[in-house]
Amino acid sequence: MQKIQIWEKAFPLYDPQIKSEANDNINTIDFYPVETDKPLPLVIVFPGGGYTFRSKPEEAGETAQYFNSQNMHAAVVHYRVAPYHYPTGLMDAQRAIKLLRYHAEKLYIDPDRVFTLGYSAGGHLCGMTATFPDVCKVYGDDVDQLSHRPNGSILCYPVLSADDDKMHRSSFLNLLGDLFPQRQDFSLEKRVSADTCPCFIMHSAGDTMVLPTNSLVFAESLIKHNIPCNLHIFQYGAHGAALKENDPCGKAWPALATDWIKTFEK
Repeated sequence: MQKIQIWEKAFPLYDPQIKSEANDNINTIDFYPVETDKPLPLVIVFPGGGYTFRSKPEEAGETAQYFNSQNMHAAVVHYRVAPYHYPTGLMDAQRAIKLLRYHAEKLYIDPDRVFTLGYSAGGHLCGMTATFPDVCKVYGDDVDQLSHRPNGSILCYPVLSADDDKMHRSSFLNLLGDLFPQRQDFSLEKRVSADTCPCFIMHSAGDTMVLPTNSLVFAESLIKHNIPCNLHIFQYGAHGAALKENDPCGKAWPALATDWIKTFEK
């Protein structure tokens, strides 16, 4: 595993007064390469944690290692969480996408097969990489000029909708802070457009923490906009299942997501 710095110069919107443990290792990417002599797909992982911490290890390094086992590079992004608020986490996510694309030749990454993957609130961040405009043109360098949009996004039991009957309220509070009254602007089913990338979505019908209706309304919006969508709602499974072999959802979705990524082969 290699450590890569997200922001190589001035750290935008950095607050030295924020001392929370969850933000101790911000501004870093854990890059998990596969030994290869040809370009391979890359999966960029955003762990969950309600925008107040980043879950580990199942939603971080273990997920990266799973995709390594499928002959894909992987990376885990240590994005900023509360008390940092939007746009800091999205800036970190978009810069990570651009930076890894910029170093694609050196790292043997296929720049046209860069995928984001997010769990729970990390799924919301992942969904923002699929739907939001570029918010991280900071340096005016060559990295800034690259696309901030992944080629596909994998959303795992994701927080997506800000509608009152679906919303995971604490995630939006932690993401937005004083912007919480504007939360509908961050309800991702309302952000889908012709520019949104293809998406793979998985959820459990029994998820009582983040309701599966989040995934349903997002998938419906993708379909309305003719965006390729692969939706899996499992009858059984817990929120936070990640890769757990003893969970029906955690056991099944990784192979399905791997097969989906393989459809992007040239």
